[in-house]
Amino acid sequence: MRSRYAAYAMGEVIYVQETTDPTGPQFKPELEAWAEELRTFCEQTQFLGLKVLDSSITGQTGMVSFYANLRQQGRDASFGEVSHFTRIGGRWHYHSARLS
Repeated sequence: MRSRYAAYAMGEVIYVQETTDPTGPQFKPELEAWAEELRTFCEQTQFLGLKVLDSSITGQTGMVSFYANLRQQGRDASFGEVSHFTRIGGRWHYHSARLS
C-alpha cells in the first residue's frame, strides 16, 4: 500500500498499472489511456500523507485499511479505504476496495 501511495505521489503511473490486479475492477486494458488518466490525477492532486490503520494476510490475499490525506484544487480530497490485494507471482497487486 505504501509503495502504491508513493507511486501516485511521484507520478509513477507504470508502477500503479503494474501493481493492479488484472482481474480487479480498477484495471483498464487500454494502458495508454489509463496511464494518461492516472497522470492527470497525480498532477492535480497533492499527496499530504498516508496512515495505515490495519493490515492482514490470509494465504494469497491481503487487506490494508488506511487513511489518505489529499488535496485537489485547494479542497480536501482525503478518504479512508479498505483495500484488498492478491499475490500474483510473489508480488502484491491491488484488487479492489471499499471506502471506510
